[in-house]
Amino acid sequence: MSNSSGTFRVRPCESFAVVAKRKGFSAFCEMGFTLLELLVTITLVAMVVLVLSMALKLTIGAWERGQREGDEKLIAASIPRLLERQLECIMPNAPARSRVKGARFAFCGKKDAISFFSCFAPMGSSLQGLLRMTYSYDSDKKTLILYEQPITRPQDLKEELDPLSDSWNGELKPVSEIRGVSIFELMYSGKEMFDLEDEDQWEEEWACNLPSPPKLIRLAIGTQGKEQSSPAIWYFHVGKQMRF
Repeated sequence: MSNSSGTFRVRPCESFAVVAKRKGFSAFCEMGFTLLELLVTITLVAMVVLVLSMALKLTIGAWERGQREGDEKLIAASIPRLLERQLECIMPNAPARSRVKGARFAFCGKKDAISFFSCFAPMGSSLQGLLRMTYSYDSDKKTLILYEQPITRPQDLKEELDPLSDSWNGELKPVSEIRGVSIFELMYSGKEMFDLEDEDQWEEEWACNLPSPPKLIRLAIGTQGKEQSSPAIWYFHVGKQMRF
């Protein structure tokens, strides 16, 4: 544009347009976005964020489901294996003439709990030697509670220290609480062999005052998964274990 002195002044944007035109580009003195362009951009960004968030949610869900299923399988396999080894090393009740007064290695069995004496302890455990093993199942909390009491003197065999005894003082603390166990049922038999079709051979309880432990134990164990499946059935005999 010209001024009063007759000179011609070019605005900066016009200079840019001239240079851009010489180099083969198009330029505009005024550049910006319209409202429609902003709406389209925001919509596209929102769609991308939505897709990414859904993908992340599916990934996290798959990972949590896999971890949960892995934990359930580990519980369903490790508990029977541990019980098997402990029953292999069970301490039989001593003859009456050799017992310390008031001391006996009693075996107590209920439908949802079991207590016995064993010389087996997992490798690396801080508790070794003769132990009173107790499994107690809380059906309301779906939790299996494990107790281990080391026996170092005759006083440790008192009923006040047995979690299954009516006179238990409650001082013994559990070594483990396994949650997510939907079924934990025990049955006992005094027979050497078992018949899958003979339910009469099984008893729901094994009295603590019996002179010897049962010869056969049946365990039904299941985990609390999203889909309720049939529990695994295990049969235990001293030195032997079978699963069906």
